[in-house]
Amino acid sequence: MVWTASVILIKSAFSYDKEYSYFIPDNLIQDIKLGVRVWVPFGNKNMKVCGIVVDLKQEEKVDKLKDVYEIIDEIPFISQEMIHIAKWMKKYYLCTYGDAFSCMLPKGIDAKSFYIITIIDPNVQLKDLKNKVLNILKDNQGVMEYFSLKKLVNS
Repeated sequence: MVWTASVILIKSAFSYDKEYSYFIPDNLIQDIKLGVRVWVPFGNKNMKVCGIVVDLKQEEKVDKLKDVYEIIDEIPFISQEMIHIAKWMKKYYLCTYGDAFSCMLPKGIDAKSFYIITIIDPNVQLKDLKNKVLNILKDNQGVMEYFSLKKLVNS
């Protein structure tokens, strides 16, 4: 038996606005709860996106599910009643789950998706702009968030 989580993506286009199933790795089983925000892979590029756990299930067989990356919250922001209200709001108001949940989450609680840039070979020699990017990464322990790196490169 394995545990799976049904996750609703907080920020998604209307065409992707549905529940997605993810496998819960053994190291997260004890801490995952209904209503917590989690980081999950999404799409072909496995972009790290934020979602809310709306259901937990124990299943016998699971094929080709992606793993939950990480639990963001120790304490759930969303109760089971709020999940039911959000599902009702989605149907009644024809809005996305993200729209419904955004009016329930406290202000300032807004996990955004992001890309991380990492140096694989710090000894490589590059020219011009690529060299500038490499030097900035080296000055920041070899890892940076994409938009922060872009801002420094363009300055």
